Amino acid sequence: MLSHVLEQVAAGKVLLKAGHEVHLILDSRFDPSLVKKFQNDGFRLHFFKAPTSFVTFSSEEYKKHLGDQIFNANVDFYTHLAIVGEQVNEECGYMLEDKKFIDELKDVGFDLAIPEPFAVIMCPLIIPKYLKIPFVSLTNLYFAFQIRSPALPTYYLRHFQTADDKREMSFFVRFKQLLVIIFFSSRLSPLNRNLTLLHKYAPEFATWDELLRESLLFFYEVDHHFTNFLPAFPNHISVAGLTCSPAKPPPENILNFINSRIVNGKDPGVIVMTFGSSADYMPRGIVKKFFNVFSQLNETIIAKFTIKKTDKELLALVPPNLLILNWLPQNDLLGHPSTKLFITHCGNNGQHEALYHGVPMLGFPLFAEQHMNARRMTVKGFGLGMNILTFTESDLLQNILEIEQNPNYRSSIKLASKAFRDQPMTAQERILFWIEHVIKHGGAHLRSGAMDLPLYQFLCFDTVGTLLLIVIVIIVVTLKLSVHCVEKFIRCYKIRFCKKKEKEL
Repeated sequence: MLSHVLEQVAAGKVLLKAGHEVHLILDSRFDPSLVKKFQNDGFRLHFFKAPTSFVTFSSEEYKKHLGDQIFNANVDFYTHLAIVGEQVNEECGYMLEDKKFIDELKDVGFDLAIPEPFAVIMCPLIIPKYLKIPFVSLTNLYFAFQIRSPALPTYYLRHFQTADDKREMSFFVRFKQLLVIIFFSSRLSPLNRNLTLLHKYAPEFATWDELLRESLLFFYEVDHHFTNFLPAFPNHISVAGLTCSPAKPPPENILNFINSRIVNGKDPGVIVMTFGSSADYMPRGIVKKFFNVFSQLNETIIAKFTIKKTDKELLALVPPNLLILNWLPQNDLLGHPSTKLFITHCGNNGQHEALYHGVPMLGFPLFAEQHMNARRMTVKGFGLGMNILTFTESDLLQNILEIEQNPNYRSSIKLASKAFRDQPMTAQERILFWIEHVIKHGGAHLRSGAMDLPLYQFLCFDTVGTLLLIVIVIIVVTLKLSVHCVEKFIRCYKIRFCKKKEKEL
Protein backbone atom coordinates (compact mmCIF):
# COMPACT_ATOMS: atom_id res chain seq x y z
CA MET A 1 0.00 0.00 0.00
CA LEU A 2 1.19 3.49 -0.83
CA SER A 3 1.23 4.75 2.77
CA HIS A 4 3.64 1.97 3.76
CA VAL A 5 5.86 2.71 0.75
CA LEU A 6 5.93 6.38 1.77
CA GLU A 7 7.12 5.40 5.27
CA GLN A 8 10.01 3.50 3.69
CA VAL A 9 10.71 6.42 1.37
CA ALA A 10 10.75 8.85 4.31
CA ALA A 11 13.38 6.71 6.05
CA GLY A 12 15.30 6.37 2.79
CA LYS A 13 15.41 10.12 2.21
CA VAL A 14 17.04 10.62 5.60
CA LEU A 15 19.74 8.11 4.66
CA LEU A 16 20.21 9.63 1.20
CA LYS A 17 20.70 13.06 2.74
CA ALA A 18 23.39 11.61 5.01
CA GLY A 19 25.28 10.27 1.98
CA HIS A 20 24.15 6.64 2.01
CA GLU A 21 23.25 4.66 -1.10
CA VAL A 22 19.61 3.63 -0.78
CA HIS A 23 17.83 1.00 -2.88
CA LEU A 24 14.06 0.52 -3.06
CA ILE A 25 12.20 -2.64 -4.12
CA LEU A 26 8.98 -2.17 -6.10
CA ASP A 27 6.79 -4.32 -8.29
CA SER A 28 7.13 -3.77 -12.03
CA ARG A 29 3.64 -2.25 -12.27
CA PHE A 30 4.17 0.46 -9.66
CA ASP A 31 2.84 3.95 -10.45
CA PRO A 32 5.25 5.34 -13.13
CA SER A 33 4.91 8.92 -11.87
CA LEU A 34 6.04 7.87 -8.38
CA VAL A 35 8.82 5.73 -9.86
CA LYS A 36 10.16 8.81 -11.63
CA LYS A 37 9.87 10.86 -8.44
CA PHE A 38 11.77 8.26 -6.39
CA GLN A 39 14.50 8.17 -9.03
CA ASN A 40 14.76 11.96 -8.98
CA ASP A 41 15.07 11.80 -5.18
CA GLY A 42 18.16 9.61 -5.61
CA PHE A 43 16.80 6.11 -4.92
CA ARG A 44 18.15 3.16 -6.87
CA LEU A 45 15.18 1.03 -7.83
CA HIS A 46 14.82 -2.72 -8.29
CA PHE A 47 11.70 -4.23 -9.84
CA PHE A 48 10.39 -7.76 -9.49
CA LYS A 49 7.88 -9.27 -11.87
CA ALA A 50 4.63 -10.98 -10.97
CA PRO A 51 2.29 -12.66 -13.47
CA THR A 52 0.02 -10.19 -15.24
CA SER A 53 -2.95 -12.11 -13.84
CA PHE A 54 -1.81 -11.38 -10.27
CA VAL A 55 -3.35 -8.31 -8.61
CA THR A 56 -0.51 -6.39 -6.93
CA PHE A 57 -1.01 -3.89 -4.10
CA SER A 58 -0.06 -0.98 -6.33
CA SER A 59 -2.56 -1.89 -9.06
CA GLU A 60 -5.86 -0.17 -9.74
CA GLU A 61 -7.56 -3.57 -9.49
CA TYR A 62 -6.47 -3.92 -5.87
CA LYS A 63 -7.54 -0.37 -4.97
CA LYS A 64 -10.96 -1.06 -6.46
CA HIS A 65 -11.14 -4.37 -4.59
CA LEU A 66 -10.19 -2.63 -1.33
CA GLY A 67 -12.76 0.08 -1.95
CA ASP A 68 -15.46 -2.57 -2.39
CA GLN A 69 -14.48 -4.14 0.94
CA ILE A 70 -14.48 -0.81 2.77
CA PHE A 71 -17.58 0.86 1.39
CA ASN A 72 -19.81 -2.17 0.88
CA ALA A 73 -19.07 -3.45 4.41
CA ASN A 74 -19.11 -7.04 3.18
CA VAL A 75 -15.79 -8.17 4.67
CA ASP A 76 -14.95 -8.14 8.38
CA PHE A 77 -11.60 -7.03 9.78
CA TYR A 78 -10.04 -10.48 10.27
CA THR A 79 -11.20 -11.75 6.89
CA HIS A 80 -9.61 -8.69 5.32
CA LEU A 81 -6.35 -9.38 7.16
CA ALA A 82 -6.43 -12.99 5.97
CA ILE A 83 -6.93 -11.87 2.37
CA VAL A 84 -4.11 -9.33 2.61
CA GLY A 85 -1.79 -11.83 4.30
CA GLU A 86 -2.33 -14.46 1.62
CA GLN A 87 -1.88 -11.91 -1.14
CA VAL A 88 1.39 -10.58 0.29
CA ASN A 89 2.71 -14.12 0.75
CA GLU A 90 1.93 -14.85 -2.88
CA GLU A 91 3.59 -11.61 -3.99
CA CYS A 92 6.68 -12.43 -1.90
CA GLY A 93 6.78 -15.84 -3.55
CA TYR A 94 6.90 -14.25 -7.01
CA MET A 95 9.60 -11.89 -5.76
CA LEU A 96 11.80 -14.74 -4.51
CA GLU A 97 11.23 -16.80 -7.65
CA ASP A 98 12.37 -13.95 -9.90
CA LYS A 99 15.95 -15.17 -10.40
CA LYS A 100 17.08 -12.11 -12.33
CA PHE A 101 15.77 -9.86 -9.57
CA ILE A 102 17.41 -11.90 -6.78
CA ASP A 103 20.76 -12.06 -8.61
CA GLU A 104 20.59 -8.30 -9.09
CA LEU A 105 20.18 -7.81 -5.33
CA LYS A 106 22.99 -10.25 -4.54
CA ASP A 107 25.39 -8.27 -6.73
CA VAL A 108 24.81 -5.03 -4.80
CA GLY A 109 26.39 -6.09 -1.50
CA PHE A 110 24.02 -4.44 0.97
CA ASP A 111 25.11 -3.45 4.49
CA LEU A 112 21.57 -3.36 5.90
CA ALA A 113 17.94 -3.93 4.93
CA ILE A 114 14.79 -2.23 6.30
CA PRO A 115 11.75 -4.48 5.79
CA GLU A 116 8.32 -3.58 7.17
CA PRO A 117 6.48 -6.40 8.97
CA PHE A 118 2.85 -5.76 9.85
CA ALA A 119 0.39 -8.02 11.73
CA VAL A 120 -0.01 -10.96 9.32
CA ILE A 121 2.48 -9.57 6.79
CA MET A 122 5.79 -11.10 7.83
CA CYS A 123 7.19 -12.35 4.54
CA PRO A 124 9.19 -9.15 3.76
CA LEU A 125 11.57 -10.37 6.48
CA ILE A 126 12.54 -13.33 4.29
CA ILE A 127 14.27 -11.24 1.62
CA PRO A 128 17.16 -9.97 3.79
CA LYS A 129 17.47 -13.29 5.61
CA TYR A 130 17.62 -15.23 2.34
CA LEU A 131 20.23 -12.78 1.00
CA LYS A 132 22.16 -12.94 4.31
CA ILE A 133 21.76 -9.21 4.96
CA PRO A 134 21.40 -7.91 8.54
CA PHE A 135 18.09 -6.10 8.94
CA VAL A 136 16.10 -3.71 11.11
CA SER A 137 12.29 -3.62 11.17
CA LEU A 138 10.14 -0.54 10.58
CA THR A 139 6.50 -0.87 11.57
CA ASN A 140 3.56 1.21 12.78
CA LEU A 141 2.42 -1.58 15.12
CA TYR A 142 4.13 -2.33 18.41
CA PHE A 143 4.79 -6.07 18.51
CA ALA A 144 4.73 -6.97 22.19
CA PHE A 145 4.88 -10.67 23.00
CA GLN A 146 6.41 -11.46 19.59
CA ILE A 147 9.55 -9.47 20.44
CA ARG A 148 9.30 -10.28 24.16
CA SER A 149 8.54 -6.76 25.31
CA PRO A 150 7.35 -6.54 28.94
CA ALA A 151 4.09 -4.90 27.85
CA LEU A 152 1.82 -6.33 30.52
CA PRO A 153 -1.97 -6.01 30.18
CA THR A 154 -2.05 -4.36 33.60
CA TYR A 155 -0.93 -1.03 32.12
CA TYR A 156 -0.42 -1.24 28.36
CA LEU A 157 -3.44 -1.40 26.05
CA ARG A 158 -2.81 -3.42 22.92
CA HIS A 159 -3.56 -2.19 19.41
CA PHE A 160 -7.16 -2.38 18.17
CA GLN A 161 -8.42 -1.58 21.68
CA THR A 162 -9.77 1.72 22.98
CA ALA A 163 -7.01 3.84 24.47
CA ASP A 164 -7.27 5.01 28.08
CA ASP A 165 -5.26 7.99 29.24
CA LYS A 166 -5.09 6.81 32.86
CA ARG A 167 -2.00 5.10 34.20
CA GLU A 168 -3.99 3.12 36.74
CA MET A 169 -6.55 0.81 35.18
CA SER A 170 -9.52 -0.70 36.98
CA PHE A 171 -10.03 -4.43 37.38
CA PHE A 172 -12.68 -4.36 34.65
CA VAL A 173 -10.34 -2.66 32.14
CA ARG A 174 -7.50 -5.08 32.94
CA PHE A 175 -9.81 -8.09 32.67
CA LYS A 176 -11.17 -6.82 29.36
CA GLN A 177 -7.61 -6.23 28.15
CA LEU A 178 -6.65 -9.82 28.92
CA LEU A 179 -9.67 -11.14 27.04
CA VAL A 180 -8.84 -8.91 24.05
CA ILE A 181 -5.27 -10.25 23.95
CA ILE A 182 -6.49 -13.85 24.04
CA PHE A 183 -9.16 -13.21 21.39
CA PHE A 184 -6.91 -11.17 19.11
CA SER A 185 -4.07 -13.70 19.33
CA SER A 186 -6.42 -16.60 18.67
CA ARG A 187 -7.74 -14.85 15.54
CA LEU A 188 -4.33 -13.73 14.25
CA SER A 189 -2.36 -16.90 14.96
CA PRO A 190 -4.06 -19.00 12.26
CA LEU A 191 -3.40 -16.19 9.76
CA ASN A 192 0.35 -16.47 10.43
CA ARG A 193 0.48 -20.25 10.06
CA ASN A 194 1.25 -20.23 6.35
CA LEU A 195 4.88 -21.21 6.74
CA THR A 196 5.55 -22.45 3.21
CA LEU A 197 7.76 -19.50 2.22
CA LEU A 198 9.48 -19.43 5.60
CA HIS A 199 10.41 -23.12 5.52
CA LYS A 200 11.52 -22.89 1.88
CA TYR A 201 13.76 -19.82 2.13
CA ALA A 202 14.58 -19.65 5.86
CA PRO A 203 14.22 -23.26 7.09
CA GLU A 204 16.19 -22.62 10.28
CA PHE A 205 13.17 -20.78 11.72
CA ALA A 206 10.09 -22.64 12.94
CA THR A 207 7.78 -19.59 13.09
CA TRP A 208 7.54 -16.06 11.71
CA ASP A 209 7.99 -14.67 15.23
CA GLU A 210 11.42 -16.31 15.47
CA LEU A 211 12.47 -14.59 12.25
CA LEU A 212 11.04 -11.27 13.46
CA ARG A 213 13.24 -11.46 16.57
CA GLU A 214 16.32 -11.55 14.31
CA SER A 215 15.86 -7.80 13.73
CA LEU A 216 18.78 -5.78 15.05
CA LEU A 217 16.43 -2.87 15.79
CA PHE A 218 12.69 -2.31 15.92
CA PHE A 219 11.66 1.12 14.68
CA TYR A 220 8.01 1.62 15.54
CA GLU A 221 5.86 4.60 14.60
CA VAL A 222 4.06 4.78 17.93
CA ASP A 223 4.24 7.68 20.36
CA HIS A 224 2.96 8.16 23.91
CA HIS A 225 1.13 11.34 22.87
CA PHE A 226 -1.36 9.02 21.16
CA THR A 227 -0.99 5.75 23.05
CA ASN A 228 -0.25 4.44 26.53
CA PHE A 229 3.33 4.45 27.73
CA LEU A 230 5.37 1.79 25.97
CA PRO A 231 7.94 -0.42 27.68
CA ALA A 232 11.03 -0.65 25.52
CA PHE A 233 14.39 -2.39 25.33
CA PRO A 234 17.42 -0.49 23.97
CA ASN A 235 16.77 -1.81 20.45
CA HIS A 236 13.15 -0.56 20.43
CA ILE A 237 13.23 2.93 18.91
CA SER A 238 10.21 5.20 18.47
CA VAL A 239 10.28 7.09 15.17
CA ALA A 240 6.73 8.43 15.31
CA GLY A 241 6.43 11.38 12.97
CA LEU A 242 8.91 10.08 10.40
CA THR A 243 6.99 11.85 7.62
CA CYS A 244 6.64 15.11 9.62
CA SER A 245 8.69 18.19 8.81
CA PRO A 246 8.36 21.98 8.90
CA ALA A 247 5.84 23.05 6.27
CA LYS A 248 6.96 24.36 2.91
CA PRO A 249 4.78 26.73 0.87
CA PRO A 250 2.17 24.72 -1.04
CA PRO A 251 2.22 24.61 -4.87
CA GLU A 252 1.18 27.79 -6.66
CA ASN A 253 -2.26 26.53 -7.76
CA ILE A 254 -3.19 25.68 -4.15
CA LEU A 255 -1.77 28.92 -2.77
CA ASN A 256 -3.65 30.97 -5.36
CA PHE A 257 -6.91 29.24 -4.46
CA ILE A 258 -6.38 29.87 -0.73
CA ASN A 259 -5.56 33.55 -1.34
CA SER A 260 -8.55 34.00 -3.66
CA ARG A 261 -10.83 33.09 -0.78
CA ILE A 262 -9.50 35.89 1.45
CA VAL A 263 -11.92 38.83 1.15
CA ASN A 264 -11.27 42.24 2.75
CA GLY A 265 -8.41 40.73 4.72
CA LYS A 266 -10.67 38.12 6.33
CA ASP A 267 -9.28 34.59 6.05
CA PRO A 268 -12.08 31.99 6.36
CA GLY A 269 -9.56 29.30 7.21
CA VAL A 270 -8.69 26.06 5.45
CA ILE A 271 -10.03 22.53 5.87
CA VAL A 272 -7.80 19.77 4.48
CA MET A 273 -9.38 16.45 3.54
CA THR A 274 -7.73 13.28 2.28
CA PHE A 275 -8.53 9.61 2.74
CA GLY A 276 -5.41 8.35 0.98
CA SER A 277 -5.33 6.02 -2.00
CA SER A 278 -7.75 3.61 -0.33
CA ALA A 279 -10.65 6.01 -0.98
CA ASP A 280 -10.15 6.44 -4.71
CA TYR A 281 -13.26 4.34 -5.24
CA MET A 282 -15.50 6.11 -2.74
CA PRO A 283 -19.17 5.68 -3.74
CA ARG A 284 -20.81 8.69 -5.38
CA GLY A 285 -23.45 8.84 -2.65
CA ILE A 286 -20.81 9.46 0.02
CA VAL A 287 -19.01 12.00 -2.15
CA LYS A 288 -22.29 13.89 -2.62
CA LYS A 289 -22.79 14.06 1.16
CA PHE A 290 -19.40 15.75 1.57
CA PHE A 291 -20.09 18.17 -1.30
CA ASN A 292 -23.49 19.15 0.14
CA VAL A 293 -22.00 19.86 3.57
CA PHE A 294 -18.99 21.73 2.15
CA SER A 295 -21.37 24.00 0.23
CA GLN A 296 -22.80 25.15 3.58
CA LEU A 297 -19.39 26.16 4.96
CA ASN A 298 -17.50 29.40 4.53
CA GLU A 299 -14.06 27.79 4.88
CA THR A 300 -11.73 27.02 2.01
CA ILE A 301 -11.62 23.25 1.50
CA ILE A 302 -8.78 21.43 -0.22
CA ALA A 303 -9.58 17.77 -0.74
CA LYS A 304 -8.31 14.68 -2.49
CA PHE A 305 -11.06 13.08 -4.56
CA THR A 306 -10.92 10.92 -7.66
CA ILE A 307 -13.69 12.05 -10.01
CA LYS A 308 -13.87 11.14 -13.68
CA LYS A 309 -13.98 14.10 -16.05
CA THR A 310 -16.94 12.45 -17.74
CA ASP A 311 -18.98 12.52 -14.52
CA LYS A 312 -20.68 15.84 -15.28
CA GLU A 313 -23.39 15.34 -12.65
CA LEU A 314 -20.91 15.00 -9.79
CA LEU A 315 -18.65 17.77 -11.05
CA ALA A 316 -21.66 20.10 -11.18
CA LEU A 317 -22.10 19.62 -7.42
CA VAL A 318 -18.60 20.85 -6.54
CA PRO A 319 -19.07 24.00 -4.41
CA PRO A 320 -16.97 27.11 -5.20
CA ASN A 321 -15.07 26.88 -1.90
CA LEU A 322 -13.75 23.38 -2.72
CA LEU A 323 -10.52 22.64 -4.60
CA ILE A 324 -10.33 19.00 -5.73
CA LEU A 325 -6.92 17.44 -6.33
CA ASN A 326 -5.72 13.96 -7.29
CA TRP A 327 -2.80 14.46 -4.91
CA LEU A 328 -2.09 17.04 -2.25
CA PRO A 329 0.99 17.91 -0.14
CA GLN A 330 -0.53 16.74 3.14
CA ASN A 331 2.26 17.75 5.54
CA ASP A 332 2.71 21.19 3.98
CA LEU A 333 -1.03 21.94 3.99
CA LEU A 334 -1.40 20.84 7.61
CA GLY A 335 1.41 23.24 8.46
CA HIS A 336 -0.19 26.16 6.62
CA PRO A 337 -1.16 28.92 9.11
CA SER A 338 -4.75 29.05 7.80
CA THR A 339 -5.47 25.33 8.30
CA LYS A 340 -8.00 24.77 11.09
CA LEU A 341 -9.28 21.19 10.53
CA PHE A 342 -8.06 17.91 9.05
CA ILE A 343 -10.69 15.44 7.76
CA THR A 344 -8.83 12.14 7.63
CA HIS A 345 -9.15 8.36 7.36
CA CYS A 346 -6.93 8.17 10.48
CA GLY A 347 -3.82 6.81 8.82
CA ASN A 348 -0.80 6.71 11.11
CA ASN A 349 1.28 9.16 9.04
CA GLY A 350 -1.52 11.72 8.75
CA GLN A 351 -2.33 11.61 12.46
CA HIS A 352 1.26 12.30 13.45
CA GLU A 353 1.53 15.11 10.89
CA ALA A 354 -1.63 16.66 12.37
CA LEU A 355 -0.15 16.27 15.85
CA TYR A 356 3.14 17.82 14.71
CA HIS A 357 1.36 20.88 13.28
CA GLY A 358 -1.32 21.06 16.01
CA VAL A 359 -4.38 20.62 13.77
CA PRO A 360 -7.56 19.02 15.25
CA MET A 361 -9.07 16.11 13.31
CA LEU A 362 -12.37 14.70 12.17
CA GLY A 363 -11.76 11.02 11.55
CA PHE A 364 -13.47 8.53 9.24
CA PRO A 365 -11.56 5.26 9.83
CA LEU A 366 -11.83 2.89 6.89
CA PHE A 367 -10.12 -0.36 7.88
CA ALA A 368 -7.44 -2.13 9.95
CA GLU A 369 -5.72 -0.09 12.69
CA GLN A 370 -7.41 3.12 11.56
CA HIS A 371 -10.35 2.37 13.88
CA MET A 372 -7.95 2.22 16.83
CA ASN A 373 -6.31 5.43 15.62
CA ALA A 374 -9.68 7.19 15.56
CA ARG A 375 -10.47 6.09 19.12
CA ARG A 376 -7.12 7.18 20.51
CA MET A 377 -7.54 10.59 18.85
CA THR A 378 -10.99 10.97 20.41
CA VAL A 379 -9.83 9.91 23.88
CA LYS A 380 -6.99 12.43 23.78
CA GLY A 381 -9.41 15.21 22.86
CA PHE A 382 -7.73 15.89 19.51
CA GLY A 383 -10.94 15.50 17.50
CA LEU A 384 -14.00 13.37 16.78
CA GLY A 385 -14.61 10.12 14.93
CA MET A 386 -17.43 9.22 12.52
CA ASN A 387 -18.61 6.17 10.59
CA ILE A 388 -18.06 6.47 6.84
CA LEU A 389 -20.95 4.09 6.10
CA THR A 390 -23.64 5.56 8.35
CA PHE A 391 -22.93 9.28 8.79
CA THR A 392 -25.54 11.85 7.83
CA GLU A 393 -25.01 15.31 6.38
CA SER A 394 -26.37 16.94 9.53
CA ASP A 395 -23.99 14.91 11.73
CA LEU A 396 -21.03 15.88 9.54
CA LEU A 397 -21.91 19.57 9.61
CA GLN A 398 -22.52 19.49 13.36
CA ASN A 399 -19.16 17.80 14.08
CA ILE A 400 -17.23 20.19 11.83
CA LEU A 401 -18.77 23.16 13.64
CA GLU A 402 -18.20 21.51 17.04
CA ILE A 403 -14.46 21.10 16.40
CA GLU A 404 -14.08 24.59 14.92
CA GLN A 405 -16.08 26.42 17.58
CA ASN A 406 -15.02 24.46 20.67
CA PRO A 407 -11.51 25.68 21.57
CA ASN A 408 -10.76 22.57 23.65
CA TYR A 409 -9.88 20.46 20.60
CA ARG A 410 -7.36 22.94 19.23
CA SER A 411 -5.87 23.74 22.63
CA SER A 412 -5.47 20.02 23.46
CA ILE A 413 -3.63 19.17 20.27
CA LYS A 414 -1.60 22.41 20.33
CA LEU A 415 -0.37 21.55 23.82
CA ALA A 416 0.52 18.01 22.75
CA SER A 417 2.17 19.36 19.60
CA LYS A 418 4.55 21.52 21.62
CA ALA A 419 5.62 18.53 23.70
CA PHE A 420 5.86 16.26 20.63
CA ARG A 421 8.22 18.70 18.91
CA ASP A 422 10.25 19.47 22.03
CA GLN A 423 12.57 16.45 21.89
CA PRO A 424 16.38 16.21 21.75
CA MET A 425 16.21 14.42 18.39
CA THR A 426 13.64 14.33 15.62
CA ALA A 427 12.34 11.00 14.32
CA GLN A 428 14.56 11.45 11.25
CA GLU A 429 17.65 12.05 13.39
CA ARG A 430 16.87 9.04 15.58
CA ILE A 431 16.44 6.61 12.72
CA LEU A 432 19.65 7.85 11.08
CA PHE A 433 21.69 7.64 14.29
CA TRP A 434 20.60 4.11 15.17
CA ILE A 435 20.93 2.72 11.64
CA GLU A 436 24.48 4.04 11.42
CA HIS A 437 25.13 2.72 14.94
CA VAL A 438 24.21 -0.89 14.11
CA ILE A 439 26.07 -0.73 10.78
CA LYS A 440 29.21 0.23 12.72
CA HIS A 441 28.80 -1.84 15.88
CA GLY A 442 26.15 -4.49 15.24
CA GLY A 443 23.14 -4.94 17.49
CA ALA A 444 24.08 -7.70 19.94
CA HIS A 445 24.77 -5.23 22.78
CA LEU A 446 21.24 -3.79 22.41
CA ARG A 447 19.45 -7.12 22.34
CA SER A 448 17.56 -8.36 25.40
CA GLY A 449 18.02 -11.95 26.52
CA ALA A 450 14.23 -12.14 26.73
CA MET A 451 14.10 -12.42 22.94
CA ASP A 452 15.74 -15.85 23.14
CA LEU A 453 13.17 -17.22 25.57
CA PRO A 454 10.14 -19.30 24.60
CA LEU A 455 6.89 -17.54 25.46
CA TYR A 456 6.17 -19.79 28.45
CA GLN A 457 9.55 -18.89 29.97
CA PHE A 458 9.16 -15.18 29.14
CA LEU A 459 5.81 -15.12 30.96
CA CYS A 460 7.32 -17.10 33.88
CA PHE A 461 4.80 -19.91 33.42
CA ASP A 462 7.45 -22.50 34.29
CA THR A 463 8.76 -20.74 37.42
CA VAL A 464 5.34 -19.62 38.63
CA GLY A 465 3.99 -23.08 37.84
CA THR A 466 6.79 -24.68 39.83
CA LEU A 467 6.15 -22.32 42.73
CA LEU A 468 2.43 -23.10 42.62
CA LEU A 469 3.22 -26.81 42.50
CA ILE A 470 5.44 -26.47 45.57
CA VAL A 471 2.72 -24.52 47.38
CA ILE A 472 0.12 -27.11 46.38
CA VAL A 473 2.38 -29.96 47.56
CA ILE A 474 2.97 -28.19 50.88
CA ILE A 475 -0.77 -27.57 51.29
CA VAL A 476 -1.62 -31.19 50.40
CA VAL A 477 1.07 -32.61 52.72
CA THR A 478 0.00 -30.25 55.51
CA LEU A 479 -3.64 -31.21 55.04
CA LYS A 480 -2.79 -34.91 55.02
CA LEU A 481 -0.65 -34.57 58.14
CA SER A 482 -3.38 -32.53 59.80
CA VAL A 483 -6.00 -35.12 58.89
CA HIS A 484 -3.70 -37.89 60.09
CA CYS A 485 -3.08 -36.08 63.40
CA VAL A 486 -6.79 -35.40 63.87
CA GLU A 487 -7.64 -39.03 63.11
CA LYS A 488 -4.92 -40.22 65.51
CA PHE A 489 -6.17 -37.83 68.18
CA ILE A 490 -9.73 -39.07 67.72
CA ARG A 491 -8.59 -42.70 67.93
CA CYS A 492 -6.58 -42.00 71.05
CA TYR A 493 -9.50 -40.13 72.56
CA LYS A 494 -11.85 -43.00 71.79
CA ILE A 495 -9.45 -45.54 73.30
CA ARG A 496 -9.03 -43.46 76.48
CA PHE A 497 -12.79 -42.92 76.66
CA CYS A 498 -13.45 -46.65 76.30
CA LYS A 499 -10.89 -47.53 78.99
CA LYS A 500 -12.46 -45.01 81.32
CA LYS A 501 -15.88 -46.57 80.77
CA GLU A 502 -14.50 -50.04 81.52
CA LYS A 503 -13.03 -48.83 84.82
CA GLU A 504 -16.33 -47.28 85.84
CA LEU A 505 -18.08 -50.58 85.15
